[in-house]
Amino acid sequence: MVRRIAQAAGGAGKLGERELSIELARSANRLTQLNPTSDTFQRASEVARNAQGDSTAYAVLLAALLRAKGVASRVAFGFRYQESPSPRMVYHAWTLAHVDGDWLPLDATTGGIAAADRLTVSTNSLSDSDIGEAMKPVLDFLGTYEIDIVASATRY
Repeated sequence: MVRRIAQAAGGAGKLGERELSIELARSANRLTQLNPTSDTFQRASEVARNAQGDSTAYAVLLAALLRAKGVASRVAFGFRYQESPSPRMVYHAWTLAHVDGDWLPLDATTGGIAAADRLTVSTNSLSDSDIGEAMKPVLDFLGTYEIDIVASATRY
């Protein structure tokens, strides 16, 4: 099912790797409904079939879609800035696509390039390890660091 989605979303080879990667992020976003209460790790095929999941599910699906189109990918685990109800950093996962020699951060929950408000704690291909091993650095981080949100302004 993942291969079929990737094939349908891929633009029949007309797109460069960067454009293809962004289009796959949009496709994963359109095809999946955010369910932040999802409490189990889902394989990409399960996410595609259930069409819902948390940010980790979105990231895993997008990584599989990218790989189905020949683009190397990893899942990033960490935190993103959330402004309301109060400013804070919250757990989040997103996908890194290896495009034109660089890692392009993509977020399938927003359907495009990941915002610069991310704090990456770890990345993993998920091919050699289970999700528990991939999440261990995030869990270790939680008890060790305190993140202060500081307002800033840029003047030109």
